[in-house]
Amino acid sequence: KNGSTFLVKKAYWPSAEVFAASFTFNVNKLQKWSFGRMISSTFEDILIFYKVKHVFNNFLSKMKYLLTNIEEYWNFDVIDQIESKHEIKSTFFFGTESSSNKDVDYSINSNDVHKELMSNHTKGNEIALLASTNSGKQDILHKQKKQLSKITSDELMGVRHANYCYDSRITHEFHKKNGFIYNSSVGFKQKDGFINGLGFPFYQYGSHSNDLRSSFGWHSLELPIVFIDEHLKLSNSSIIPFESAKEIVDHLIESVEFNNGFISFNYSISNFNEIIYNKELLNYTIEEIRPKNVFIATLMEIAQWWKKRESIEIFDSEERFYLYFPSQTTKFTISVFGNYDVAQVNHAKAEIVGNDIHFFNIKLDSKIEVVLKKKLTIVEEE
Repeated sequence: KNGSTFLVKKAYWPSAEVFAASFTFNVNKLQKWSFGRMISSTFEDILIFYKVKHVFNNFLSKMKYLLTNIEEYWNFDVIDQIESKHEIKSTFFFGTESSSNKDVDYSINSNDVHKELMSNHTKGNEIALLASTNSGKQDILHKQKKQLSKITSDELMGVRHANYCYDSRITHEFHKKNGFIYNSSVGFKQKDGFINGLGFPFYQYGSHSNDLRSSFGWHSLELPIVFIDEHLKLSNSSIIPFESAKEIVDHLIESVEFNNGFISFNYSISNFNEIIYNKELLNYTIEEIRPKNVFIATLMEIAQWWKKRESIEIFDSEERFYLYFPSQTTKFTISVFGNYDVAQVNHAKAEIVGNDIHFFNIKLDSKIEVVLKKKLTIVEEE
């Protein structure tokens, strides 16, 4: 008004971090060797006998299992060591049902699996559902979620579909029906990167009709997968060089940092055996990210933050504006642009740094007033 304008922008992340990152682990396979797998592997080794190193390593692995009964896919301790070293929390996807050999090969109720699941839960890691391959087209998620929730006592839960098998036309309806907070199944199937160029959480919309405005539509919050360790494999017996893998990670970090976005790194627990440098790559990735101004969180924390951020309302007035917080918020940041400076903040604990306002410990149902003042205009004398 009267030539005076201002613009208020919500920061993407709680303390205006440059970007956000999550580390996730699919607990997909815990048994490398079964009787059937040993037989089929022997025939495979015969067909690729010329790859002596791979065949020899397979032979040693089989002997180790037969003599010690140690499962080489059981790599919870490997992940735990790295997480403890860097003091981060992550998201583990556990499956509860198997309908094919593409699904999990364990029972969620077995003593050993139950122990590892609850150990991670107690440490503050998120436990989410790794839905079976047929759950994308069949309405069976309720049972699978209930089984996992019974163990963790968590009603709020995220979901990822095994092998990323889901039908974008109907699966999101199952997500909404069963109250999942987010879905994290979207990503490139053969390479790493930001699908559709999106480096942020986003909503998927669908409808039974061609009219997207139809009341029969649904929406689901997607946390896209940017990096998948499975893409490091060239075949069953070869992987890309470690230096090339690090270059991929460096490029992804550089891209998300430039766009202030969100990046997720996904590993499968079995691949810490199949990909010889996977442990080193995970450690390298965290070391590259940790020193930066980054919001590292579980997928649930990312989803809850994103929904909380969008629920905060801003109302402008003359030389002031108001913010409404419908829920309790630990941290929140806004920036004010234009020919106004921030004069004061009323009814909230806040820190003013230039034209940025950092809010702390906002109570639910709070209305906050921000008073502005016009910037001084210096008139040069002739």
